[in-house]
Amino acid sequence: MVGDDLGGTASGIDASAAQARGNHAIAAPHHMASNVLVALDGDAASGTANLLATFVNSEDDVTDNSQRGGRYRFAFRRTPAGWRIAEMEIRLVWRR
Repeated sequence: MVGDDLGGTASGIDASAAQARGNHAIAAPHHMASNVLVALDGDAASGTANLLATFVNSEDDVTDNSQRGGRYRFAFRRTPAGWRIAEMEIRLVWRR
C-alpha cells in the first residue's frame, strides 16, 4: 500500500495488517469503495476502485472527523488457495 499521506508501505499479510491497525487507532474509521472495475487475464487480474475514507477521531464528538478521497489500484493472482491480492496502491486525490 503506498501513497501520499496514506500510512506508508507494507509488504506481506502480517505487515499490512499491523500497519492498518496502527494507522486506524481512532474511534471510528470507515472506508467505502465504489465503481470497482476488474480485468481478468487468466490467472491474473487487475482492478481499480474509488475510495472514500472517513475518520471519526472522538467517540464523544462525531463532528471531530476528517475525510480522504482517492483511487485504489489492485493486482490479483490466482493461487491454489484461491484469488489473492498481490499488490495494492492507494493514490490520494483529495482530503478534508
